Amino acid sequence: MAYVGYVFMALEKEQRMSLAEQQRALSTYSSALGKAVDVFFVEQGISLKQAFVNRKEGKKIVEGLQPGDAIFVARAAFILASSKEAFRLLQILRKRGISLFCLDLDEDISLDRERKLVVSQGGALLVQQLLDALSLCDNCRHGEAIRATKKVQKGEGRYLGGPVPYGWQVGEGGIFVQHLEQQRLIREMLKLREDRWSYRDIARILREKYDLDLSHEGIRRILEVNARKKVEEQERIVVSQNRSNAHLQRHVPLSLEPVPHKSRHDKDKQES
Repeated sequence: MAYVGYVFMALEKEQRMSLAEQQRALSTYSSALGKAVDVFFVEQGISLKQAFVNRKEGKKIVEGLQPGDAIFVARAAFILASSKEAFRLLQILRKRGISLFCLDLDEDISLDRERKLVVSQGGALLVQQLLDALSLCDNCRHGEAIRATKKVQKGEGRYLGGPVPYGWQVGEGGIFVQHLEQQRLIREMLKLREDRWSYRDIARILREKYDLDLSHEGIRRILEVNARKKVEEQERIVVSQNRSNAHLQRHVPLSLEPVPHKSRHDKDKQES
């Protein structure tokens, strides 16, 4: 029989365990059960959300094991991926008679086996630990979905919180739009820069002329951020126009050539 240790080098910071730490824990645990690990498979560069059977090393393990073999892993979260994938994986292992020992659950979670009677502890703790592991996997997937959504929203120019840049305001639908009065002052800043005034001099002029208290570094940041926001705004306009044109092309009906009408005189002429 083969007993394999699955070592998962997590990308997620909160789930990281060193290679040596995992190997040591798996060796100690498996030896105590009389099933000392024969070989270690080390998975690297893979997210927790990827199904075990689709991972490079995970696929090798599943394809290579036989009935009676066993997999040892430090944490259930390293191998279960999600509640859906966990159900699928456990079905595969159960049908093939392969054990899956998770050290954090202290249990073989794929096959039934005889257990000593423990009066002080029922199955509730094991169930809770398994749910915690699945929750961790699903939270990882949920976190990535949130980050992806925020990336899309940012590309659309939506306000996602934090200070609103000078020269801009949050308009309808949470989209950044130009603040007309502040943009007028920004244009004056740019004109002064074109005339080779320093940021310190510009800050002084604005303070004297408009009672606007900005530092020279504040002026520099305002101009840099404003330039970037205008580029983003122009890109959004182009994308929006392209989408509108594509929508129109899909919905404008094809022009039909008019069918010439034949009079009774024409028909009689053709028949003759």
